[in-house]
Amino acid sequence: MKLNIQSEQFPNVFYGIIEIPKESNVKCELNEDFNMIEFDRELSNSMIYPGNYGFIPSTLAEDGDPVDIVMIDSDPHIEAGTLVKLKPLGILKMMDCGFIDNKILTTTSKDKSINDITDVYEKFLDKTKDFFANYKNLDNQKVVIGGWKGREEALEYLKDKIKPRTKFLK
Repeated sequence: MKLNIQSEQFPNVFYGIIEIPKESNVKCELNEDFNMIEFDRELSNSMIYPGNYGFIPSTLAEDGDPVDIVMIDSDPHIEAGTLVKLKPLGILKMMDCGFIDNKILTTTSKDKSINDITDVYEKFLDKTKDFFANYKNLDNQKVVIGGWKGREEALEYLKDKIKPRTKFLK
């Protein structure tokens, strides 16, 4: 996996890598040493990821990891390690164990029916917010949820997260 490449249309269109398929309760993360998706743990509760979950290559978030993404639930089940061309719809503001750990809500760049968070079903937004508010409860780890913000705030957030020396593809 080359992790120093991104779309020249960033942040309006970007590449994301799926680490966890929707409806999974298995937490996986990129292992940069092996350049592979690695099993981390099974969630300690009965919750499942509400959408495909992963990260944006060539970005760096406040927690030291790439920026996290959640694809809306209308997207298909996508296998771990799959590269997907995406567009941002909004951002869930949150803190995880004392670090800013915002989640970018996305859909595929080809999806013309959804362009902003206002186009997403409220139930999915509520379910996703509830998931992140509670997914670490049994691990006694503190998560603080702010709220959902729209596409423009997601774009502003992403502008500052691209790593230096990133190669941009057409």
